[in-house]
Formats: sequence, C-alpha cells, structure tokens
Amino acid sequence: MKNNELEIEIKRTRKKRQHNNDDYNNEDLENEEAEENSDSEENLEEDSEKDPEEKDSEDSEEDGDSEEDGDSEEDGDSEEDGDSEEDEDSEEKDSEDSNDKKDSDDDKFKKRERISPNKKDDDKGKDNKDNKDNKESKDNKDSGDSEEDSIKDKANKIQQAATAATNFAKSASDMIINFISLLVNPIFWIVVIVAILAFVLLATAETVGQNTYNITCDSSGVGTINIDSNADDFTRQSAIASWLTSTPFDVTGGQPFSQEQAFGILGNMMQESYGGNPKAIYGDSSTTEWETLSNEDILAWGPDRGKAIGIVQWNQERRENLVNFAISEGKEWHDLTTQLKFLKKELDGDEKQNLLDGGFNEPNKSIEEYTKIWNIKFERPGDAGTEEGDRPRIEYALAFAQEYSGGSMGNLSTNCMGGINGSIDTSNLVQLAISSAWADRNNALGSCSGLNNCGQSFSKEEYKQAKLAAEAATTKDPFSGLLASCDRFVATMYRATGQDPNFPWGDSGMQRNYMVNSSDWEQVSCQNRIPGDVLWREGHVMLYVGEVNGRDSIASASYMERAGSLSGISCQGDNFIADGGSAIGFRKVR
Repeated sequence: MKNNELEIEIKRTRKKRQHNNDDYNNEDLENEEAEENSDSEENLEEDSEKDPEEKDSEDSEEDGDSEEDGDSEEDGDSEEDGDSEEDEDSEEKDSEDSNDKKDSDDDKFKKRERISPNKKDDDKGKDNKDNKDNKESKDNKDSGDSEEDSIKDKANKIQQAATAATNFAKSASDMIINFISLLVNPIFWIVVIVAILAFVLLATAETVGQNTYNITCDSSGVGTINIDSNADDFTRQSAIASWLTSTPFDVTGGQPFSQEQAFGILGNMMQESYGGNPKAIYGDSSTTEWETLSNEDILAWGPDRGKAIGIVQWNQERRENLVNFAISEGKEWHDLTTQLKFLKKELDGDEKQNLLDGGFNEPNKSIEEYTKIWNIKFERPGDAGTEEGDRPRIEYALAFAQEYSGGSMGNLSTNCMGGINGSIDTSNLVQLAISSAWADRNNALGSCSGLNNCGQSFSKEEYKQAKLAAEAATTKDPFSGLLASCDRFVATMYRATGQDPNFPWGDSGMQRNYMVNSSDWEQVSCQNRIPGDVLWREGHVMLYVGEVNGRDSIASASYMERAGSLSGISCQGDNFIADGGSAIGFRKVR
C-alpha cells in the first residue's frame, strides 16, 4: 500500500512538474488528477479485498523478523555481523527494486509522452498550421473574390453596353418611324409651306423696306436736306416739304406724309419760327445773334420754360433732348437735317399716339383740318383749337400750297422712298465705278451696327443711286441696305450697267466660284490687265479701273467699315498687288 501511495505521489509530482513546464491548462490537469485519484482508490480497494489471513500472515512475518532480530542481538557479535551483512544485502536489493521501479515509471511516462505529446507544442503547431491554413484560405478567398468581382464587372459592362445598344436602336427606330410618320402627315407640309411663305414675306418686306425707305438714306430712314444754309425761306420750306413727303413715318404706317399733311405741318412751322428757320429762338428769325450759341450754351439754360428753339420751337425738356440728339449726331442743334431727324424720332415715339388720337393719320382730310390737328396735338400752344390760334397757321399752309403746286421736289432733299434722284450714267462700267468711289479713302470710312443700312451715311450719292439702278434692272439684294462691302460694290457695277445681270451679290467666295465656273469669265494676268477686270483674293474682291489722276487704280469697298474708294495697284508676276495683298484677276469675255 505504501508502495502504491508512493507511486501515485511520484506520478502526481512529475505531472505537476510537467504542467508547470508545459503550461497545461486547468482542465487537463484536473482530468489527470481525477485519473490518479481513481487509481489510488482502486489500489485501496484491492488492499481491502485481500484475505484477513493473508494480512495476518504478513504481520506475523514482520513480527517473526523482529523476534529473530532480538535473538540475534542476544547471540553475540558474530551473529550481529552476519545479520548486518544480510541487512546490507537486503537494503541493496530494495534499492535496486526501487530504482527498477523508478526506471519503469520513467519508461512509462516517456511512453505516454510519445503517445500524447506536449499539449502546448501541439497547440502551437496546431495554431501555426491553422494560421497558415487560414492565411492560405483567406488568400485563396481574396483571389477568388477578386476574380469573381472582375467577372461581375465585365458582366455588368457587357450588360450595360447591351442595354445602351438596345436603347439606341429603339430610339433610332422610333425616330425613323416618327420621321416617316411626319413626312406622310399633310399637316406637316402645310406648316412647312406656311413657314417658308412667312420667311419669304418677311425677307421680302425687309428688303423692300430697306430699298423703299433707306437705300439712299441713313440708318434711321431719314434723308438729308440738299440746300445751302443761307437759302431763302421758300427754298428751305420746299426742301422741308420734299423731305416730309419722301420720308417714312410710323404714324402713317411706314408711309410718307401726303402733300396735304405736309402743308399743314409747314403752316405751323412758319407760324412758330418765322418761315421754318432752324436757328429761331423765341420766334426770332435773326441769324446774327442766335447762331453763335453752341449746344453747351443751350444746355446751360436747363429745363427753363419760355426758351423755345428750332423749326417747331422745342421747349423745356424737349429742347434739351434736341440738343443732346444733335451732340450724338456730331452736329449743332441748329442744323436743319438734324432737327428733321429729331422730329421723326419724336413722331415715331412719344408723339405718335397724340397724332393718332387726333386723326392726323387719316387720309382725305383738308389742309385746314391737318393744320388744326397738328397745332392741337403736337405744338400745343395755349390758344390751340381757337380761331385766333389756328387761323394764322391755316393761312400760311394754304399760301404755301398754292405757290408750291407749280413747283417740283427735284433734288431739294434725298428721296428715301426708293426713287432715283437725277440721273446716273450706267452705260460705262468703269466710269460708274470711278464716280461711285471716293478719291480720298478717309471720306469712305465709317462704321455699322448691322447689315441693314450699312454705309448710307458715308457712301457717295452716285454709289447709292447705282445700287438702286442695279436692283431695279436685275434682282433685289437680300441685304439691300448694305453698301459698305466689297462684294456689293463690284456686283452693283456689273448689274447696274448690264455687263453681267447674274453676277452674285455676294459673298466674295461665291463670286469667285461663279467666275471660275462660268464660260463667260476667264482668269487673266496682271501683265495683261484692262479696266473692268475683277480682282479676287480670299475674303476680298476689287474692280480694276485703270489710270485715275495719273495712278493705276482699283475701286473697292470693305465689309462694314468702308464705302467705295480708290487706291493704287501694282503687279507681281501674274498676280495683282492691291489693298495690301496679292490677288488673281478675272475678265468678262462674253
């Protein structure tokens, strides 16, 4: 029993030492202790199951040994020596048995270690393996996820492309179907025809309007008074009447005033400013004192009442407006054409409704009626509408009408209604071009705010008249009011003289193509030039006119900045050097 307990204690000690060295967990240690306790209990049970006689025998043997020991002690020294040797032999044997037992236990423990290796090392190895496996698994998973994502992306892109292609095909199909449906729909063609007609009518109206009103006038549709500033009263009054009957007004629906209306206006002017004198101030017709007053002098008066000026005696704010308008025109307030332009500005603006309310626009009224309406609705003096206020004006109007009835409008003012004033010689292309061009290029310079009425204010009168003649003889220019343009100048000369009625109005590129493709035109060298040749380079076209005042010359205009003018020319081989560049030449041969 003692040996069993010793063996159990040895095992327990060794396993505790092994636990301390190897960090056994508590659960394993408890399990092993439980096994050891179980073995101890089994040994105890085995001891308890032994036969009592066997147990007594063992005790007797032990007692016998003791008695023998006692006898031996009594025997003497010789027996003690013999017993001592036997005891030594017994102790050596017990020691060998103990060592063998210990070696057996060690072998058993080592065997257990081989069967159940160190748990910590096993856990570490297992953890390392698990970590490695987890890493490889994670890497494999990430790689698989990446490949899967890539495949999904490609699939999505393919799906999107397929969807886009399907949508595009559907849209294209719908558009084609809608377009075909539109083409077979008669309402569509009705709308198209109406739109085309509206466009044509609008363009025609614009062209006719430009030609009828403004082609020989400035951009506001107002012509100039062509008289000397010192002309007598009747000549000046006749020029005003000519201007009123050849200038369009909004109050009359874009038409000029009739003679009856013009006479009624003139009767009022003669009463207001002593014969329609533009320099009149306070009704004084003196030209010695008031003409020296400048725009600034008049403006210095401010809006004071009682200081009226001009042919209709503008007063207060209207007086200031006139002076500011003159400044904007670069003129003095007492210039007759400037005052007439300002009058048109008022009649087309704030004063229009007043005249309409009075019935001034209605036709078939008498001179007397028009005179009264103008006095009441436009002049607005204190005695307007009374016999005393209206009678003097009516008398002036009737007297002028009687004298004027035998006269002629002639060239007293520029006719802005499309008529050709005077006569121009269209029999010679070169001479018409020379007469239509300024000899001094500085006179031809100007600016335009648009293509409508571009160049009227800085073109020669001959050029304006030639443009009218060209349109009358051939077809109207889509931009009838355009004079400051190189293509229009050359086209005007060829059309007005009948040398080529089909010569394009523009642009210069179209004109070049026309000359290249027409059998009536051929290219020529500068060395063989003759007056009438057309010179062309990219973006510009000119007309060679020969020698003018001792200089070999061309006549040309420039887009929106210069009317017709003359300049020199030279040759460089076959090319022409003109207007700052090299050009090729074309000639009308048939």
